[in-house]
Amino acid sequence: MLVQSWARERGINCPARGNLSPYAWIVLVLFYLQVRRDTGIASKTLSSTETHAASIGELFRGFFRFYAEEHDVRTNIVCMRSGHQAKYDSLVAQKTPCIRDPLNVGSDLGSAMSDDGILRFQAEFSRANELCSQGAPVSELLTLWCPAEATSESV
Repeated sequence: MLVQSWARERGINCPARGNLSPYAWIVLVLFYLQVRRDTGIASKTLSSTETHAASIGELFRGFFRFYAEEHDVRTNIVCMRSGHQAKYDSLVAQKTPCIRDPLNVGSDLGSAMSDDGILRFQAEFSRANELCSQGAPVSELLTLWCPAEATSESV
């Protein structure tokens, strides 16, 4: 729900505007949690055999770091069925993120993204990851985006 709120506040969850659907955001979150668990991204306690449950804040920051730094959506596939990160078969980077619908095998939830939607997707993950690495409060992450913000950021 926190990621859904972030995407809504930042204006990147409306398919009619060339962004991902709320359902696609759920798939991204679930894939992150799945890969996080399987690859040992989970935090360790002092005992190497025990892991502690990550806080919501740690998971939220990790989600942004994962998609901003660790999972390149232009060359990797988001596929909950496989349960791990996989590269495209082709050597050519894809135009849109490939997010396989776990309920409809042949469906790619990212295929309808517009060029602007892709740019905003990448910019928002970079922004959120940077804010998280600086220790910014959640309220700053959830600051409402407005189109005027885009022109001031590009100057």
